[in-house]
Amino acid sequence: MVLVSKTLKSQFVSVEGVWHADTVQYAAPFYLYAVYLVNTGNLPIYENQFEIVVATKPVSQINSPPFIAQYFTDSIENGVFLPDDTLTFEPNFPLQGGNALFQQAGDNLIVIWPNFTNPVDVDTSTTPVHVLANVSSVYEDHNKIFNIDTKLYDILGNEYFSIKHVPLGTIYIYNGEKYIKF
Repeated sequence: MVLVSKTLKSQFVSVEGVWHADTVQYAAPFYLYAVYLVNTGNLPIYENQFEIVVATKPVSQINSPPFIAQYFTDSIENGVFLPDDTLTFEPNFPLQGGNALFQQAGDNLIVIWPNFTNPVDVDTSTTPVHVLANVSSVYEDHNKIFNIDTKLYDILGNEYFSIKHVPLGTIYIYNGEKYIKF
């Protein structure tokens, strides 16, 4: 027996866009700027609010703790989410979690699940974010360029051919970053 419907009706929500930084510093605040949800089904969804679940997980699963998830609730205007309408969720505060938000430096994933009380098929968004390792000493960056023979400039425009030639206490520019030699 085969059942075929010419007038199939469905409620389906798709995550059409996610806006956040692609690189963050370890333990720095992480801002999720916007999530765009679209009712891609052909039926309206009658609901007063929706929930967004945001989770972070390292790409490498080795010795990593369970993912960190946070739940956000927002309202639906007039209590109806019509077909082809877009809900925009724009939190204006950083995600909580500190060091636990990103368990490892390197490549991590931001996973977003929309959630409704009504039975609705939903799409999940997975976007990458690269987490920079925490610099534990000012000497780490300084020592990386100590042996490099390249032109350096101080903030007054003086040119130096090596870090060895920069006087102590001088603020110099290397690779677009400002450093102080001490």
